Amino acid sequence: MGSTPTHPDLLDWLADTFLQDDWSLKRLHRRIVMSETFRQNNRPNDKAIAFDADARLLWRFPPRRMEAEAIRDSILQTSGKLNLTSGGRGFSLFKQRGGLSGYEPIETFDESGWRRMIYTHKIRMQSVDIFGSFDCPDAGQMRPKRTQSITPMQALNLFNSTFMTRQAQFFTERIQNMPENTTASQTRNAFLIALSRPPTANEQIAMEELAKEQGLMQLCRILMNTSEFLYIP
Repeated sequence: MGSTPTHPDLLDWLADTFLQDDWSLKRLHRRIVMSETFRQNNRPNDKAIAFDADARLLWRFPPRRMEAEAIRDSILQTSGKLNLTSGGRGFSLFKQRGGLSGYEPIETFDESGWRRMIYTHKIRMQSVDIFGSFDCPDAGQMRPKRTQSITPMQALNLFNSTFMTRQAQFFTERIQNMPENTTASQTRNAFLIALSRPPTANEQIAMEELAKEQGLMQLCRILMNTSEFLYIP
């Protein structure tokens, strides 16, 4: 939009080192991703937020939501149903492949439909039912860079869809089939699988109470709807 860069001296230095490295993009990318700035966490602090809420000065790593494909694959990985078969014919998210209209989404998939989303058969000008709301473009659009919107439909689809409810049930069965079957151990195991960390003391108490009152499946469904699950820290 014509605004001035936030770090002009840094850009000049990177351009100079790019030339010195014989125009090697690999070295440029390595220098960026190995920097302390790139590897910092996203934890906020009040002083910095008051000065630069959008983190344009790169005082923290800005939180980024995963792309639609990664969200779906992460859900399947967490539920234990991700099919890692490589190559071959892709799977469809709709009940038909040909035609110009009348595409009805498939709500219940078997193992062939639990492959990574890179194997999805794309339909031109047809948005994906659930994950289309997460800015997943259809095959009829050119998108050099995706938008990242935040809408109520994203939360509603992810929490109430048939796909999500079914995967939450699979996640529950995965937890219940583990050796330790107390509510405390099930809560801890659910956190370890979904968020790759144990729950805090307060989370353990709250989620145990939820599991006892509403069932373990509700706990599993909530974990796959948390910002920590959907966003890159």
